[in-house]
Amino acid sequence: MTKQEIIDTLNKYPSMQLATVDEKGAPRTRGIFMYSADDSGILFHTGSFRDLYTQLKADARVEASFVDTERFIQIRASGTAVELDDAELRTKIINTPGREFLRPTIERFGAEAIRVFKISECRASVWSMKTNTQYPKEEVLF
Repeated sequence: MTKQEIIDTLNKYPSMQLATVDEKGAPRTRGIFMYSADDSGILFHTGSFRDLYTQLKADARVEASFVDTERFIQIRASGTAVELDDAELRTKIINTPGREFLRPTIERFGAEAIRVFKISECRASVWSMKTNTQYPKEEVLF
């Protein structure tokens, strides 16, 4: 897949499993919804009160896994999650249709509790039944 095909697939299937490492060095994954992807990386958000936020601040290395359910393709993207201190972007995310699930968080903790990250310097690989035995894995950078 080309870089643009990967980006288009991530935007079509924004549900991702995000892997981090906790304070004891144990791997942790959780399902979250990516906000968007483009050639500069993958945008997502979390709450400043969540374990995910604490883990990202301690070790910004992450891997995200996406599944294209129509073509049965998995895309794994690894990189560094950089926090973006951008109030305008946070407001845009909060007001995006489909992000109404953020309202209870904002009511309880305030809009500042929504923290935005970009996974930059992504190294993406694509898995399918066709490429299952392909080694080394082909990586696409974005």
